[in-house]
Amino acid sequence: MPLSVRNASAVDLPEVLKVCREFHASAVLGTTAHFDEASMTETLQRLISEPSGVLLVAGVGPAVDAVLGAVSAPLYFNRDCSHVVELFWYARKGARPGAGLALLKHLEHLARKSGASAIIMASLPGRCSKALSSLYRRRGYTQADTTFVKAL
Repeated sequence: MPLSVRNASAVDLPEVLKVCREFHASAVLGTTAHFDEASMTETLQRLISEPSGVLLVAGVGPAVDAVLGAVSAPLYFNRDCSHVVELFWYARKGARPGAGLALLKHLEHLARKSGASAIIMASLPGRCSKALSSLYRRRGYTQADTTFVKAL
């Protein structure tokens, strides 16, 4: 069966939660707050139900091997410009690189279709950051900011 990308539905939530838990364990922000399943479920439900939310899943058949969550919002210094901002993007090791790239391409398609003027994607520090930065550059992205986190 070929890899497919689709909008997530409520039926996908149990598997999406498992993938999000894996993402949390790998993310620096994971060191500042424990994974709260109720909070994550609420976030996922909002991404599915609200017009500004995007929750994509990729996998073979009904499997959920990769997820991408994003929101669309007006740019704070020009409300006429809408940006799509990635919240999380994670593919299980066995799904890389095909599932993750398929999600990114689909998000770019949705963003263009919605009239967004830009997409903002992140890259976690670590062993994949150079490869991901290279992927972003090949797809036309420019590095804009570097974010720092301090646990309090």
